[in-house]
Amino acid sequence: MSEDWSGQDLRGFDFSGMDLLGCDFSDSILRNANFTGARLWCSDFTRADLSYANFAGADCTKAKFNGVEMQFASFRGTKLIQAQMVLADLKHCVFDGADMSLVYLMESDIEFASMNDVKMFHTCLPNGEITSN
Repeated sequence: MSEDWSGQDLRGFDFSGMDLLGCDFSDSILRNANFTGARLWCSDFTRADLSYANFAGADCTKAKFNGVEMQFASFRGTKLIQAQMVLADLKHCVFDGADMSLVYLMESDIEFASMNDVKMFHTCLPNGEITSN
């Protein structure tokens, strides 16, 4: 169900297990929101604040995370296939076990992110690099 949640303050909201296909969350405050197991195909999170949000086990295929603040968010076991993450702040995020195949990561900051057992088949990193300490 495609809904417009844009520009709203949804701090700590529980979206777990919900069917949120194509929803618009652009410019929303979603700090500490719970998207565990949610279906978020083609949803738009452009310029949203997703710091500390939990996307564990969610399906974010083709979702847009452009210009987002997502520090300390969890994407453990999340499907991010063909997602866009342009100019995204992903510092300290957990991507362990996520499928990031065909993700477009242009000029995003993934410093200190945990990326154990991540699938990155044909992931695009123009002007970027992944380093480990």
